[in-house]
Amino acid sequence: VLGRLGYDALAISVFDEGLRHARADRRVPLLYERTLRHINLGLLEAASDDLEELRVFVPNEPELGLLTRYAEARLQHALGDASSARTNFELALYFAALHTSPVAREVTVYALLWLVRLDTDTGTLERVPARLEQAAGFVRTDFERAWLALRRARFVSSLGDHSEAAELLHELPDLFLALGSRREAGIARLHRAEALMKAGADRLEEADFELRRAADLAHDLGGAG
Repeated sequence: VLGRLGYDALAISVFDEGLRHARADRRVPLLYERTLRHINLGLLEAASDDLEELRVFVPNEPELGLLTRYAEARLQHALGDASSARTNFELALYFAALHTSPVAREVTVYALLWLVRLDTDTGTLERVPARLEQAAGFVRTDFERAWLALRRARFVSSLGDHSEAAELLHELPDLFLALGSRREAGIARLHRAEALMKAGADRLEEADFELRRAADLAHDLGGAG
């Protein structure tokens, strides 16, 4: 819950306590979630250590390979290794297609959305519409729909339609806040501010508003963010 709210540092302290007492078979979900929280906070060496321990459990947990592959791709992206991250996101997609579980569906959604992020950032946009459409077929929750809308808006902005992107992003911060996701609300505000600044000088006041609200969210999260 703390992690979903954006309080990653506090979440890690709870995972630390849980891992001190967990049986071996219960360490897997705790390690996976702690890996992602470490990545969010930029604690990449700690994330790498968690991944090393996760790999120990892979032979005994058929679906753990999916989570480990996805988490490894996230770490590689955070380290700036876009090529390796892309390879592992695509491998996560491939192996997720071999399963029909909720875990496989969730990995599919987020691996696709991160591939959209990579494609958008590198300007290789040809596959983005198909990836967005494919992801839309797997989303089930409001949180996933919000992330899909965020990636779609970034893609629209990358095409030069900055005003349209700003409109697509208009309600997303409030949607994320309604879901309790402060970090994601801040991300949405930053993306909207970027689109507004690119839309022209007459939108700068709106961009300033979004940046101030994003700063308020960062202050709210504070050292726990």
